[in-house]
Amino acid sequence: MTIQDKAKYWESQVDWAILDGCFPGRISPSDVDGMVEIGGRVLFLEHKLPGSEIKDGQRIAFKALSRLGATVIAFHSAEPHDRIEEIRVWQAGIFTKYEDEPLDFLRELVADWAAGQ
Repeated sequence: MTIQDKAKYWESQVDWAILDGCFPGRISPSDVDGMVEIGGRVLFLEHKLPGSEIKDGQRIAFKALSRLGATVIAFHSAEPHDRIEEIRVWQAGIFTKYEDEPLDFLRELVADWAAGQ
């Protein structure tokens, strides 16, 4: 999805503080940047800026999603996205990490997933 109207996109974002107190402890909602479904298989995509961390709760959720059959690809990059600082993949409960890869490597991972590999 290409964002057509960035102002409207930002305006549509919800402040999840509206659900404060609904979950036990310090649990709060997290977002995922992209999601694709093909033939019942689901891929979640998460983008982070270089140097940012995947928070513990999101990492735990990604691992759980992969155990449920989904694939999660989280990647760290800045504009332009020609070099990907870090790629983390959770698939079938297995975690794999790649560092300093070209954009084509990320595209290959996603295309392989789409092809069912």
